[in-house]
Amino acid sequence: MRLTKLPDDKITLLLGGPRSGTTWLGKIFDSHPDTLYRFEPDRVRRGSYLPLICKTDDVDLHREAAEEYLRDLLKVHNITTVGSLPQFRKAYRGPIGSRLHTGLVNTLRGLMRKLRRMKRRGLRRRVRRVRVPDLIRGRRAKGMHAVIKSVSSRGRARLFAEAMPAAKIVLLVRDPFGYVAAIMRGNRTGRHAGAMRVEDLLATEQAKQLKLTPQTFDGLSVVERFAWEWAILNRKALDDLEGLEQARVVYYQDLCANPITVCRELFDFIGLSWAQETEAFVRSSVDYSGRDPYLRLFRNTRRNANHWRTELTREDQLRIQRIAHAAGMWQFCPELPPE
Repeated sequence: MRLTKLPDDKITLLLGGPRSGTTWLGKIFDSHPDTLYRFEPDRVRRGSYLPLICKTDDVDLHREAAEEYLRDLLKVHNITTVGSLPQFRKAYRGPIGSRLHTGLVNTLRGLMRKLRRMKRRGLRRRVRRVRVPDLIRGRRAKGMHAVIKSVSSRGRARLFAEAMPAAKIVLLVRDPFGYVAAIMRGNRTGRHAGAMRVEDLLATEQAKQLKLTPQTFDGLSVVERFAWEWAILNRKALDDLEGLEQARVVYYQDLCANPITVCRELFDFIGLSWAQETEAFVRSSVDYSGRDPYLRLFRNTRRNANHWRTELTREDQLRIQRIAHAAGMWQFCPELPPE
């Protein structure tokens, strides 16, 4: 089956910010036997001919190119986009195909680790570009559903929604305290690529409504800059998707508190039955106290959602709260304890 011919209603876009739980939710989707999962293919094929933050008035100009771009993302299947662990059995591959695919992924991942130790960057880049076949068997692909996960496309939410009007969009929003704390932690460990350019943020309709200027940002702390990035990009995505039946907004705190309930509702929304494999994965990845065998997947979800309370100073918490309220995003802010 050619993925470019996959009907729009068999495609789901999972959007969110970095360090906001999209990796975990994406793997929950991936655990279903009928899903074809793409992990951040827009990091490989960036679509620089499309605006990173698309103004509402410009959607018509880019709609056709955006549809082609989204279908191109389905064709990006290297070790980065299809090789995240754990790997799951897929009905559209069959038992043998699933074992072959997992074996190839493990081989390439092992080679990447070896080349990293040897400091062979050039060879690692070549291995990263190797196309990993999806091994889709035509007769088994009838129920297949593609999920594309992105942490850099919130500014294109409306554009993508109009480019593929029958596709589903799931927007995952983390509270600003947890987001900022996670970004700061990621920067310290080298796991965050950096902030959005200030000029791109200030060019949004939302930033203009808030009367934000370059001079405003010049005097801000790092925490405040990340808080405004959270507020502006999520505000734009929420405005873009407001009233669209094809879109659902998920609050990260709700996902952590009731993962089975929230995920059941999401699977029903995108048109997938609830699978035993998915329930087993969700239950095994929460209330976890050991070492995470898969980066950012296994955790004690309730504790993880509240790490920020001890990581951020009271002063920084209040700064973040003021910014979220100023942006009209108060509903995503957990209550702060009294002084």
